[in-house]
Amino acid sequence: MENREEKLMELATGEKYGIIKQFEEADGTYLFAARVNDDETDLTGEFALFKETEQDGKIMVEKIEDEEKIKSLELKVSDMEKSTPVEEPTPVEATPTLEEAKPE
Repeated sequence: MENREEKLMELATGEKYGIIKQFEEADGTYLFAARVNDDETDLTGEFALFKETEQDGKIMVEKIEDEEKIKSLELKVSDMEKSTPVEEPTPVEATPTLEEAKPE
């Protein structure tokens, strides 16, 4: 399975989505994605779930429209996010301000 997270995909309709999370289920690979604006500089606030399918040797995606399926998959994505360990931030030494850096 190719990792598609943090990559853009463009649908046949011209809509572009940034893939946030990719995960496997018993029935296939799913992608949780956020729609991006036309110039690819920002998210639109629209999120969608897609299922990968293969047709004629090509990887295709199908947008999930079934509300029950969406809810069950969103719960799984949410649980994955909660179980992903968060690294502690590395402490950084403070840089002296101009006032502190003045010689006496």
